[in-house]
Amino acid sequence: MVDDGLLDELAGEYVLGTLDGEARERFESRLSIDGDAQRAVAQWESRLSPLVEPVPTLHPSGEVWTALKAHLEDEPFPGVVTLREGEGAWTEHAPGITIKTFHVDRETGMTSLLMRMEPGSHYASHGHTGDEECLMLSGEVSFGDLTLRAGDYHLAPKGMVHAEAYSATGALSLHQDARALGPRQPTVMAPGPQLSRNALSTLSHGSTLGLTGTQIAEPGRTLRRKIAREGK
Repeated sequence: MVDDGLLDELAGEYVLGTLDGEARERFESRLSIDGDAQRAVAQWESRLSPLVEPVPTLHPSGEVWTALKAHLEDEPFPGVVTLREGEGAWTEHAPGITIKTFHVDRETGMTSLLMRMEPGSHYASHGHTGDEECLMLSGEVSFGDLTLRAGDYHLAPKGMVHAEAYSATGALSLHQDARALGPRQPTVMAPGPQLSRNALSTLSHGSTLGLTGTQIAEPGRTLRRKIAREGK
């Protein structure tokens, strides 16, 4: 014999679908012949039936849906940072050149940023104290004979000297740089103390030595020899 309290509990679990395995099989066998079990199941079905009745569809107002959608889009995953187009501040990096910084890793110094060059802008010859990656998004930028266009990838390794950059069309590029941001200073890849002012000027502008942008960018033996000869 099963007391009324346990019978009601079994009937409730049976109706909810949480009674399983051998216990369910035994209850179903009893249900076919036991009027008390049948009445207990009927009572539970009556109690729970309103919960399974169709619920009319409710459509949120335009204001509610807009607010909900904005909340979901702003932070779909905890810890993720999303910066929308038009967000973030542009700061002047040089005349006609602005940057928008996305992220700076305080431990490694790795910085992700956008660089925007206005048509006709120049960027002085500069060295790299860490690797810098660049992906051209639009426009063109030239380093002597080397011209980068939309879709081009460019890696400037640590120690490399870039010739002066020039954009006739204007340009937008994405950069990742493993060093702290700041105004770039020209870097000479050669013994410095004995170099004349003329030699330094030659390296910064490139054309006097008759070197291409690619040759200037390579801190190789040929470049050092030509600089040394010019500095005597």
